Amino acid sequence: MSDTLLIRYPIEHPSAECNWLRVDAEANAHGTTQHGTLAEAAAAAENARVILVLPGDAVAQATPTLPPGSGKRLAALVPFALEDQVAAELETLHFAIGAQTADGAVETAIIDRDTLSAHLSTLAAHGLTPAAAYGTTQLTPVIPATTVILIEDQRLNVRQPDGSAYCADLLPNLETAQCLSLSETEPSACVVYTTATAYTNRLELLPNDTGLPAGGSYVGSGPQFLENGPLQKYAEMALRHAPVNLLQGPFAPPSSAAAGWARWRVASFVLLACVLVNVLASGVDWLRAHREEARLDTELHAAYAQALPGVEPSRLPAPRLIVESHVRRLNGSGQDGLLGKLEMLGAAVNATAGVSVKSVNFHDGALEALLTAGDLASLNQVQQAMGPQARLAGVSTPDPQHAEGRLEINGGGR
Repeated sequence: MSDTLLIRYPIEHPSAECNWLRVDAEANAHGTTQHGTLAEAAAAAENARVILVLPGDAVAQATPTLPPGSGKRLAALVPFALEDQVAAELETLHFAIGAQTADGAVETAIIDRDTLSAHLSTLAAHGLTPAAAYGTTQLTPVIPATTVILIEDQRLNVRQPDGSAYCADLLPNLETAQCLSLSETEPSACVVYTTATAYTNRLELLPNDTGLPAGGSYVGSGPQFLENGPLQKYAEMALRHAPVNLLQGPFAPPSSAAAGWARWRVASFVLLACVLVNVLASGVDWLRAHREEARLDTELHAAYAQALPGVEPSRLPAPRLIVESHVRRLNGSGQDGLLGKLEMLGAAVNATAGVSVKSVNFHDGALEALLTAGDLASLNQVQQAMGPQARLAGVSTPDPQHAEGRLEINGGGR
């Protein structure tokens, strides 16, 4: 999904109106900021990545310094490194951490666990699952040597050049400078992000309000107006310079693998059922074969006992091994087995006219065939065709038109 939907809503009044803005991968807005219910926001978020924008005063930022190379221990070490800087109990806070720099600094965002959980639960009830969550102060730009002030309704998000940030109330009876806690003795260049409507309304209420801290001066000709409101600037920061994502650890969103599993869960169960049925069928076949093998063994033992009466059953040889040995010897491999020798003999007899086989005997790997032919030369031709492993013996000539001989064929190489 290339689009992103940024959404804000007041957690203290879940039924109140929220606002959202849908942007593309380059943070270009699709229309203007929309206002409505969470149900309407959920409909607008279809096929888009969701980012939750939290109030700036709900998220604190810190940069503790830990021993370089702390690696996987960072998540455990950061809370204790900040223990003296937070007012709440560590167990009630959620610490989200960024990558550790070479000097050991770790950018950290801190939020109350119950607050974050309440936001996520409310969104989940409307079918919204954020991929990231940031506070508004995190999404306020950092500009070197420049103080950045982003005005949202009656709140000011202030980001100082060193990256520190805080929120302040923009009180209707006080000028902007009086609402800020910046030092009057350190005038600085300032960038103010606001909307044209908010700026005009402020001037009507307080004509002398410059919108700047005491001693501050604008970078450029004046405030920078956000056509689509603060969410426009938040979107630019979230997509181009993403800060530390609060959704880590127990608040991490479901992975794409888990989402894929949810979609394919039924199909996976069907496949698993098919595999189990196949395994069960194979098991039944194996059990049947095992029982048949046991039955054959029993019959072989009975045959041996009948052939050798008076012999103790325990002293009988393993009949299956003997039968299998005979089968292997009969089948053999290549030309050394019975089948190989018969194939060679058949080829030699077929190639010689007037030769026939009267009988065949196979014993201890050797084949003995009784041949008849019209003359002695035909018998010799068969013997030569068989090669050196064949020997012609017991040759006789009962009459001038007949010759008989015993062809002995040993194992290969013997």
